[in-house]
Amino acid sequence: MFQHCAVTKCKRESIAVCHCCKENLCLSHLEEHHDSPISQLNLLVDEIDALEARLETTDTHQTIQECRQKLDKWRVDYHKMIDHLYDDKCQELDQRMIKKIKKQRDNITLLKSEVTERIREQQTTHEDVKPLIEIMHDLKTQMNDIENTCLQIDINSLPIDNNLIRIRESNRDQFDLSTFPLAFKSISTFAKQDGVKLASNDRFMLIGEEKMLYLVDKTLKIVKQKKCNATIITDMCWSSALDRFIVIMNCRLFLVDERTMSIEYMHTNIAQQCIKCACLNRKLFLLEGQWRSSDYVGCKKGPSIIEFNLLPLRQLIKEWKSPITCSAEEWIYDIQDNNGKLALLISESMDCVQKKLVTRLELRSSNTFDCLWSYRLDMGLPMSCDLGKTCVFVNHDEVLIIMNKNNLALISTDGSVKETYTYYPQPVNIHLFGSNILAITTATEVNFHEL
Repeated sequence: MFQHCAVTKCKRESIAVCHCCKENLCLSHLEEHHDSPISQLNLLVDEIDALEARLETTDTHQTIQECRQKLDKWRVDYHKMIDHLYDDKCQELDQRMIKKIKKQRDNITLLKSEVTERIREQQTTHEDVKPLIEIMHDLKTQMNDIENTCLQIDINSLPIDNNLIRIRESNRDQFDLSTFPLAFKSISTFAKQDGVKLASNDRFMLIGEEKMLYLVDKTLKIVKQKKCNATIITDMCWSSALDRFIVIMNCRLFLVDERTMSIEYMHTNIAQQCIKCACLNRKLFLLEGQWRSSDYVGCKKGPSIIEFNLLPLRQLIKEWKSPITCSAEEWIYDIQDNNGKLALLISESMDCVQKKLVTRLELRSSNTFDCLWSYRLDMGLPMSCDLGKTCVFVNHDEVLIIMNKNNLALISTDGSVKETYTYYPQPVNIHLFGSNILAITTATEVNFHEL
């Protein structure tokens, strides 16, 4: 029976049926149909060649190099810790013997002075000499003890195994809020109005709240704590250059040693009061101003950001003032750093009826301070709130930010909202501990999420 070619708009009579496709085809389209798979294969060969060329030119050195730099830093840091511990124990050994020798020397000096005085007076009796002889006998016994002292050192092996360092794969350009994990651990806090502040290095997280500092290790256990005389802690960050935490207490800079938890005033030539900080290599960026955002209202001056050099000398490099930072009617209440970029949260206006902040997030170059992108958002936060770290870099350019009370928003590299996530209870601060632990503070606790 007569059948048309299966190709649309072809009026010719079919002469054959393709056994593969079960379609009726005319002579012309049969030849095309026969050649089509070959053409597809040729195109596929071209794509394979292009993919092979792409594979050959893929630069994995940068990825490996970044990981090796982290390994090198880990090795150097722990070598420093071992060296510090070694120096401390050597000093402890010396001090133990120095203390013994000093006490013996003082006793000998005292006895010698007493004997010399008796000889000078020439009126000593046998009864006077007897206790001196007994003291001399005791000193000889003590000297024998000193000479026979044997210090024992008990050294535990370092708990180092292969699981201490984990290598895992991740896509630096992808952060998926839709699969945001539940908190696997929480630490209760006691801070009230001003909340807790967070900072971390590769080993420890520092938690600051109401006159107390807590050091948390990677197992999220509080390993050390220190009382501080601060009325308010407004911010803190880690300085790899100084190997110390920088903590802003009462608008002044302090250095906190993770080993001893000692607190040392950081001497600078900066006259302004500072409320926020961010470290980039050997540079420290400081936001000057009043510690409460509401204090900026009506100041008509605009905040300044100070670029400060930490090494080799601590000195001011430059100061970015209004209108470069923002207009005189605006203020900045958060500053974050990452890979040569600064993220700034800047107020645009104040809704005095609702008492809410209308803000924008700006990504700027840390070298030129040029704005790379800007995104306007309604933070939905009370105007009297002392904000902590409300945004964090989750990869090279994308920023995760607390927005609209209970919402977390992921701002992509072009300055647009990529995803949002509703978080309960209401988040206050957000911080990335290492590369895979996200810490979010609420009014009563710090929640930890493994990414």
